[in-house]
Amino acid sequence: MFVKSPIDNVLPDGGFLTLTSIIVGGEIPYTYLWTGPGIVGANNNSSVNVNSSGTYNLSVTSNTGCSQTGSLYFSVITPTSDTEAPTTPTGLLGKQIPIYTENVSLSWEQSTDNVGVTGYNIYRNNSFNVMTLIATTTSLSYIDNTVLFGKEYDYYVTAIDAENNESLVSNTSTVFILKLKSCLVEGTMITDCNNREVLIEDLNENDGIMSSEINTLNDSGNITELRKWDTISLMEARTFSTIKKISSFKVNNTIIINKGLLEGTPEHIQLVQRDGVWLFIELRELINGDNFYGINKEIIEVYSIDKNTDDRLVYNIELSGPNYTYYANNILTHNKEIL
Repeated sequence: MFVKSPIDNVLPDGGFLTLTSIIVGGEIPYTYLWTGPGIVGANNNSSVNVNSSGTYNLSVTSNTGCSQTGSLYFSVITPTSDTEAPTTPTGLLGKQIPIYTENVSLSWEQSTDNVGVTGYNIYRNNSFNVMTLIATTTSLSYIDNTVLFGKEYDYYVTAIDAENNESLVSNTSTVFILKLKSCLVEGTMITDCNNREVLIEDLNENDGIMSSEINTLNDSGNITELRKWDTISLMEARTFSTIKKISSFKVNNTIIINKGLLEGTPEHIQLVQRDGVWLFIELRELINGDNFYGINKEIIEVYSIDKNTDDRLVYNIELSGPNYTYYANNILTHNKEIL
């Protein structure tokens, strides 16, 4: 007779392992008596449950008094609970990528752990400015595509292991979500206050450019208010406005009107006549049959709209007022509020 141990001697959490008896020959039935340091429950069956290391003895006696004994030293492995958290992630960097999109790209340096890092938790402030878990990833980067233009977001990350031990928080990275400005491409001719055409890239701060004061339009430069305005009869008086700031950007998304009559970013705000009504829309909203207003008060019909994906250098003009309209390639256009 001998005692057989289980193949796996790792003790389950809160559980036990089972030793069994193997009897060769002899008479039946038998009575059993197990002795040892870690017996759990009954000790008078053909098998016994144990939860600690030690020598286990078994005495088996038949009905006729014939007895056999056996013993086994059994080593139980008790798993130790991992309570050590990973090291703190470092070098968190957040960027709006691609620029002027509702996407934030996050990246950070790897953490270490005594057993192993299993992932990273990404936190972002919510509408109540409370840092909230938004995602868990196993990589060292993450793309957050749930952000909104004109909002500022704070991020930090933590590292976790298999026991869900969590590290201290990383550095905080703050990202402001810029909306693409109202821009026209390099080479656009802007009419200055002396009625001369000047390349947009040659303009400077404090330069004066021709503007128009439009009847019934209380023009504050605010795009929300601008989009509410319309009129059937367009009347305007020439004036001028001062350039407060001019800046340039490289983009690969522009709209070309009438084979180059005007080219700008999709968000560029434009005065058009549609179905007999004058209103302001973005270039992305243009349709064939819309009309532009020319510097000689002529009506210019839109007959082609093309999308460009090649790199373009574009310029944004911010005006200080009192009016925010100006003439680009002899077309009356607008400088909208910047987010």
